[in-house]
Amino acid sequence: MSVKEEASSLEDLFYIPISQATAEELEDLRVMIQSFMLSEETDQRIFCWDSGLYTAAKLYKLAFLTMQTPAVFRLVWKSKVTPRIKFFAWLILLDRLNTKNMLAVGQEQRDGSQI
Repeated sequence: MSVKEEASSLEDLFYIPISQATAEELEDLRVMIQSFMLSEETDQRIFCWDSGLYTAAKLYKLAFLTMQTPAVFRLVWKSKVTPRIKFFAWLILLDRLNTKNMLAVGQEQRDGSQI
């Protein structure tokens, strides 16, 4: 059985209703796939950084290239205080420090009660 015969028999077995626009897009995709020609050349990996070597650090930098860090976070991490104080300030900024209010909110969520 050829691929086309197998595909048409699957279409006969499974009918998934789709919109007219989706059907047209699917037909356009089928035409593009059928017109695509493969070459005998070997595939090449092309990275978007300078050298052809992959490192996790390069991928991480690429992923967060356009992300802007808020100035207050840069101020905390670039400050000349001990790492313990930097971490403490970072927890405060993220509102992750277990203060009396935060503990009360956590207890409220567990109990379902109001304080």
